[in-house]
Amino acid sequence: AADLEIARAVQHRLLPQQLPHIDSLDYAVKYQPAGQVGGDYYDFLPALDGSTVFVVADVSGKGISAAILMATIQSFFRSRRPEEFGDLVTLLTSLNRLFLESSPVEQYATLFLMRYSDRTRKVDWVNCGHTSPLLVKSDGGLEQWDSSATVLGMFPGWSGRERQGILGAGDTLLVFSDGLTEAADPNGEEFGMDRLTSTRASWPHRTPAQLVESIAGDIRQHADGRLADDLTLLALRGRAVNEQRRDRWQRLSPPDPMSRSIGSGM
Repeated sequence: AADLEIARAVQHRLLPQQLPHIDSLDYAVKYQPAGQVGGDYYDFLPALDGSTVFVVADVSGKGISAAILMATIQSFFRSRRPEEFGDLVTLLTSLNRLFLESSPVEQYATLFLMRYSDRTRKVDWVNCGHTSPLLVKSDGGLEQWDSSATVLGMFPGWSGRERQGILGAGDTLLVFSDGLTEAADPNGEEFGMDRLTSTRASWPHRTPAQLVESIAGDIRQHADGRLADDLTLLALRGRAVNEQRRDRWQRLSPPDPMSRSIGSGM
């Protein structure tokens, strides 16, 4: 129990402690591990030309072994120079090689990696077998950003493709781990993608922070309060440039170090 508590505290420090301000974007994240430690990972990292890189990853399995591999992914991204995020495919090829060397043969990771330009609102992204993020446009249209690459740590010959999108003012992008869609009720019925998309009409009426809390509440209610897998929710909303805050960074102080909800522009 003491070792698990130490691991919990260490993993908390591996997650972002500061939230970068982005003029054209509001965003919030909700993270809740199923146990003392988890295998989900999220991060916000600086790239060149005022761009920001967002990462959401999910290591297969649970507990300490998944948490150790989550730390491997975190250390890889945190050690990158901003210019290395200019080529996402090359970057992920290197991460796949590292993951193969560090993980047992039965473990792998799914990952969604995107680079967002504050100047142009352009998004460059790669989806490595991760649950498809959902983009709800300001006009009500819906897009799924499906897999464009193989999972990490399973195949020596990793292959992937970088794709592009736009996150305009009023558009909402939801990135999440499969702990959301696979959350099951006492009868074994999963929450599923259809149940999630059926709520999208309400998304524009909530801030990103309110949105992740609302969806997490729906998951807990559906699963009768029992999470069988780690849950990560990242909501991003394009905003008008004149909706700017004066502070560049917001210090994060979540009351519970491993069940946290943090946001920008609130």
